[in-house]
Amino acid sequence: MLLLRSDEWAARHTNARRRQEVGGVTSNPLWMLLPWAVFALAAGIKFWRLTALFRKRVLGIPSRTERVRRNLERIWEKDQQAV
Repeated sequence: MLLLRSDEWAARHTNARRRQEVGGVTSNPLWMLLPWAVFALAAGIKFWRLTALFRKRVLGIPSRTERVRRNLERIWEKDQQAV
């Protein structure tokens, strides 16, 4: 037992190193919350974009095409009055 074969020593040494590397990153449980925080942020952004049309309708904010249409109608009315 005092003398280990080189492959046994290498296996034990690499396993100990892996435990140190993995233990250093995952020892803090807050790291587990990072993927959930990223997911929650992405879900919030997606929800905000999906509900934008409903919020604009409830608040009465005209869409971009509606604003362009109104502007064109005003221009057309001014041209009609000038003639």
